[in-house]
Amino acid sequence: MLTSVHNDLRQIFTDYSDVYDLVRKVVKEHNSLSGSGTSDNSTGNSLGVTVKKDLSGAKLGSEAVDFLASVAVKYSGKSGSKTLANKALVKKYGQDKGNDLYKKIKKYL
Repeated sequence: MLTSVHNDLRQIFTDYSDVYDLVRKVVKEHNSLSGSGTSDNSTGNSLGVTVKKDLSGAKLGSEAVDFLASVAVKYSGKSGSKTLANKALVKKYGQDKGNDLYKKIKKYL
């Protein structure tokens, strides 16, 4: 989730690092207070690592691989996950490239 937030903030703000640091701090505090997030977070991290590992040889560039991993983690297991992921990729990369990238992460959704 934090990767997705980071990428979104980077697209919106010129100086995104201050905002991201605040968001990251709030998330860490929430996780430590609630005691939750361990199983879902580790599942998300595991999925993100798997996607990155599988796509590492695809010659996409690290930014694209990171974004694909964050999209897979964000939408995996949600209702309509494939449609939501495809829309996010098409929005960022355009119709043709977005659809091609979607095919690479479709199996993780």
